[in-house]
Amino acid sequence: MTGPELLAVALGMRHGVDPDHLAAVDGLARVRPSPLNGVLFALGHGGIVTLGRPEKEAHLARVGNLPGSRRPPLPSPSGRRGVGL
Repeated sequence: MTGPELLAVALGMRHGVDPDHLAAVDGLARVRPSPLNGVLFALGHGGIVTLGRPEKEAHLARVGNLPGSRRPPLPSPSGRRGVGL
């Protein structure tokens, strides 16, 4: 794994134990008890985040390349799935 990919995994693990995520899994477990609740929540959440990535990259490319922006232009999206920093 490259440095940015390792950072993304570490931040994702930290994000997974945020109180709102724990409350969502706990609430689901109380309504529909199942040993798979946490796994299914993680897969669903990860899938939504992954599917939204191309939209986020396109938005950042537009915002980062605006005239007068203080930020340097962002590279065009690589088309690679996963972490692309």
